[in-house]
Amino acid sequence: MKTKRAFSAALVRHESEYYRLRGAGLTFVLLAMATVGLHAQTFTTLVNFNVTNGLHPSGLKQATNGNFYGTTVNGGADGEGEIFEMTPTGTLTILHSFDATDGSQPNSGVTQGTDGNFYGTAGAGGAYGDGTVFKMTPAGALTTLHNFNLNDGEDPGKLKQATDGNFYGTTVDGGANGDGEVFKITPTGTLTVLHSFDVSDGKFPKSGVLQATDGNFYGTTYVNGSGGYGTVFKMTASGTLTTVHGFSEGDGAYPGTLLQGTDGNLYGTTAYGGAYGDGEVYKLTTSGTLTILYSFNGYNVQPGSLLQAKNGNFYGVTLHGGTNGDGEIYEMTPTGAVTVLYSFGGYDALNPGGLSQGTDLNFYGTTMSGGTNDDGSVYKFVQ
Repeated sequence: MKTKRAFSAALVRHESEYYRLRGAGLTFVLLAMATVGLHAQTFTTLVNFNVTNGLHPSGLKQATNGNFYGTTVNGGADGEGEIFEMTPTGTLTILHSFDATDGSQPNSGVTQGTDGNFYGTAGAGGAYGDGTVFKMTPAGALTTLHNFNLNDGEDPGKLKQATDGNFYGTTVDGGANGDGEVFKITPTGTLTVLHSFDVSDGKFPKSGVLQATDGNFYGTTYVNGSGGYGTVFKMTASGTLTTVHGFSEGDGAYPGTLLQGTDGNLYGTTAYGGAYGDGEVYKLTTSGTLTILYSFNGYNVQPGSLLQAKNGNFYGVTLHGGTNGDGEIYEMTPTGAVTVLYSFGGYDALNPGGLSQGTDLNFYGTTMSGGTNDDGSVYKFVQ
């Protein structure tokens, strides 16, 4: 099996623990509950991972049955990662363990389709070692829909189902120019490459795409483009791509996942750059007008993806920084006023990922490391 292409260390040092492998053989601990209060808020660890039940969780999302679903990059029965289900109170069920032949390193969670099944990607493994797209029933029966082979992409990321019923996503590498691509795949597995990046319009589109209310698809490339530090792009359903904004470090560097706000604008974060070099939160109109809403500095560094909550404010995490240097949860108003809600530390959790809001209006998230066994955790945060 071929070795996965690695990013430059300078571009991904904030993700240095993301793919690190850990040995097996730790004691199984599922629900070592730990609750820490900060003012009126409470932080509760729901699951501690321990290699056997998974390692480095990500992509937590609530399904229509009220339970949460996610993936672990590594660990599980064969050490290649898994798909799990978790109740809101923390009962964990492993639905599928990957064994490399059907994929490895599923690092983007799963998406529930309109048919009730779950769809997702594995970043490596499969028939050619370059990753897969899979479908899984709620009971855990998994079918491989597509095996990537470098020419049609390598290292796929998160999927989104569009209004046409098909799923859209990106691959970090591969494609015609080796710089990543945007693809479409039907629920039965027919894959179409819609656009291959060529450095001039960006490289490493690692955060997937969203379909905006105008029907077009928007996403980011991590590096390159006109300013050299990544782009925001727009793509039609037929694959015509336009660069909406090219980052140039001063206005941000290395953008991540986008969301469309209730006002119709795009919102996102950059891992570096901005006023202090530590990343930022920005607003971008679909026509390309960029506004920096907040620049992180010192104790607020390397922001993760954003969530717009039911109250209209935005919530996110920083991978590092905060009081203990281990990241934090923050709230931001639409005008850019930021309040730090919780600082990670003391091994309650380290390297937090993105947040999701449950139907109970509480926030749920994962950490790539930390927890009782330092193998990652799932937590609930009540504001």
